[in-house]
Amino acid sequence: MNRFFLLLLPAFFFFQGKAQSASSDTLVIREVITGFFKGMHENDTNLVKQNCCFAPDFKHISGKMPRFRQESFQGFLDFVGNPKYLGKIDERNTIGSIQLSGPMAVVWCPYEFYMDGKYSHKGVNSITLIKSGREGWKICGLIDTREK
Repeated sequence: MNRFFLLLLPAFFFFQGKAQSASSDTLVIREVITGFFKGMHENDTNLVKQNCCFAPDFKHISGKMPRFRQESFQGFLDFVGNPKYLGKIDERNTIGSIQLSGPMAVVWCPYEFYMDGKYSHKGVNSITLIKSGREGWKICGLIDTREK
């Protein structure tokens, strides 16, 4: 019986370490997404950039069926950073499920969107993140749906 226990002990520590790693990754991912949305709410493009690592060909995809539109990361930053055009943003979101697989995560965030205190629309954000050893977790893609 003692031998059996000794054989299982390394597996216990291995899986416990994996669970703790996933748990700490989940916390960091929540912080990254919270910082990203804080940057949007404050029209602070530097805060948005800090939480993102978009490739030069990044496209923000947004819309509702059957029409979705794509914009570049710079177009997205221009939109976020221009409070006169956009107004006061209040995106009330909930960080729903977080799916992890190695250095990749996908987060589902239902939301309601208000501009200047008035309800505009609701939908879901699907946010993809990647983890690099140097920079940690960063957002690399964003797709959102919109409905009244």
